[in-house]
Amino acid sequence: YSSKKEIFNSYSKGGLTNIWGANILPYNQADIKNWTITNSDLVKNYNFISDIINVQSIENNELNEKFNYSYKNKYGKKREGIRDDQTNKILNELNSIKEILYKENIFFGETNIALDDQNDCTKCGFCFYGCPHDVIFNSKKTLNQLNSNKNFHYNSNYKVINFRESDNNVVLKLYNYTNKKHSFEKCDKLFL
Repeated sequence: YSSKKEIFNSYSKGGLTNIWGANILPYNQADIKNWTITNSDLVKNYNFISDIINVQSIENNELNEKFNYSYKNKYGKKREGIRDDQTNKILNELNSIKEILYKENIFFGETNIALDDQNDCTKCGFCFYGCPHDVIFNSKKTLNQLNSNKNFHYNSNYKVINFRESDNNVVLKLYNYTNKKHSFEKCDKLFL
């Protein structure tokens, strides 16, 4: 707690995926109109990432259709709805006023989720606290895979302030939490 209402960072491996790793939401093309990449570039990478993290979707996912989001999961899995009573009540309430919300460009529905293909959800209700059964995707699993590559190096206790490309390298401005100093580093690639 801070009386200055400061935001405290999580320094844990996996970051926000420790609690939010499952949600893989579709995007609207209007959301990326000012980006430097095209929609076709993004779709190609979404498909690639969907394979790595095992994204699963319910049949006839209205949000995917609404946002023209389509991916091909190599596992070919379609999941059953993983809903608890609270989720059912919220969705029922939203469905009762669906036309009104859609006219205001407010869309809702079930998300695509990234699940471990080795474990099944027990519907314990702890999704937002961090899955106790490691069913929900967590980027620390991907980090462990990357660490096995000799060309990958993970630096802890750093915050990336900004980065830019220069001479086929990535120049990083970093903040080191250990010595509380800023520094600049170069690397071939940066994974955020």
